[in-house]
Order: sequence, then C-alpha cells, then structure tokens
Amino acid sequence: MDVTEVRNKLTEIRKLPACPDIIPKALKLSQDPNTPMSEYEKLVAKDPALVAEILRSVNSPFYGLRSQISTLKLAMNIVGLQEIFRILLNASFHRTFRSTFDKLSYNFEIFWKHSQITANTAMLLSKSFNPTLSSEAYICGLLHDIGIPIMEQFFYDEWMDVILLAEEGRDFLNAEQEVFGLTHAEIGAQLLRNWNIPESIITPVSYHHYPHELTPPSDLVNIVYFADKTATNFMKDMSENVTQEKFEKDEIWQTMLSRYPHFAVLDDEKFIEEIKPVVTQQLIGGS
Repeated sequence: MDVTEVRNKLTEIRKLPACPDIIPKALKLSQDPNTPMSEYEKLVAKDPALVAEILRSVNSPFYGLRSQISTLKLAMNIVGLQEIFRILLNASFHRTFRSTFDKLSYNFEIFWKHSQITANTAMLLSKSFNPTLSSEAYICGLLHDIGIPIMEQFFYDEWMDVILLAEEGRDFLNAEQEVFGLTHAEIGAQLLRNWNIPESIITPVSYHHYPHELTPPSDLVNIVYFADKTATNFMKDMSENVTQEKFEKDEIWQTMLSRYPHFAVLDDEKFIEEIKPVVTQQLIGGS
C-alpha cells in the first residue's frame, strides 16, 4: 500500500477518534508548574465520569484511607496534581478509544493494560533520570502503540496481510513496513499530528522501537523505549498476543544499554520485581 494513500486515508476517515476535549486544556495547565489545584478542579468538575473515576481511585485499597472520600476537592488534594493528571489522561483516552475500537480481534482492555503499564513505567523512569519529563513520559507511554488498533480497525485487509507475513516468520515491524509502507508507530504518530499534539510527544511515539536512530538522541524517546520493553516483559505472552511484541534483549537493547548505562537497572531482575507492583497498580479498565 502506498504511503501517501495510507496518510490520505487516515486524514479522511471520519470515525477516527477525536482528541478528548479535556486533553489540550490539561496539557496547557500542566505546562505551568504554578497552576493551582483549583484550576484542575474546575476542569475535572465539568466531566462527571472523570469525577467518578477520581473518587473511585482515591477510595481504592491503594490509598488505604480509613473513611470514604466523597468530594472532588478533598480527593484531588489527597492524591496530588501528578496523580490527578495521570487519572485524567488515562480515563479520557480509555473512554475515547474504547468506544472507537469496537471491531478488534483481541481484547482491547489487555491492549490498554499494556499501554498503562508502559506509561506508569515511563513516569517512574523519568522521575529517576529526568523528572522534568514525567508528564510527557506518561502521555507517550499511554499512546505509543495506538497505531496498532488503527491498523486493524480501519485497514483490516492490509492488517490481515501483516498477520500472515508474521505467521510465516517475518519480523512484525518489517511486515508492517512491507504492507503499509509505515509501521504502527508512524501511523500512531500521524493520528497525534491530526490532533495537533506537540511534536515533543509525537517523536517518542514514532521512534519507540528504533530510539538509536534518532539524531540528536532524546531522553524522552529513550525512556519510552525502555518502558515499553519493560511493560512487554511484565505481561509476557498476554502482551505478545495483543501488541505483537516479544521481550528480547536484542541488538537494539544491547546498543541502548551501552550508550545509556544508567538504564542497566532494567537488566537487574531484582529491580524489575521491585518496580512491578508499583507500575501495575491503579489501572483503569478491565483485564
């Protein structure tokens, strides 16, 4: 399939998900570290479903509170701005994509679980290696694989050709390139461009499989790459069946570790087991 044809079709498809209205406003608020909690409260209060999700989250066993919290203001003050931002993005995108991708051959909730674990891991890694990137890292992790359901839902025949090539032993990304002229990462990036999402977020989505090819290198791209690999490792067969990825310490992995030795902690099984409970809790959606 011609690359231009794919890009044109992406632009023309009317059923492609629209960016949730709340996201640009939340991104704008997050760019100013001095934004008061009250501004987030005004934004969230306009969405009853989001209010319910925040209250559900704060009253979950994760926080271990002795009494039920029933007001948005108190809930937001308990969990803090970063957690509110995480819940806001997660719930809004989940709702948007869940209603759009209704004809998939796999369980969307498993796909979203992989996305959330990648996002949580990216946020955790950014806090350790570049705290200024934590919000962007979370968004990139959440959206890094969104090209996969787009391929199947809106290019079904071509997607089946990719599956057949993969079943014959072809590398999945190479199969995507052969059939579409683009990988799912590039198709996902195209959707984000249609949404006018900042390029700083689009680039990690585009390069999350080939971070070593980006010049100059990017901390955010590197974080998303390692987060995706780690999330794939956590979910193993479940993730492989949905995202078509396997956790392999391949040539790219070894290259990245040699260039960025501070990420070598992800080669430490003890460290991996320690972070697993942190990045797999507080997920939205079923399994």
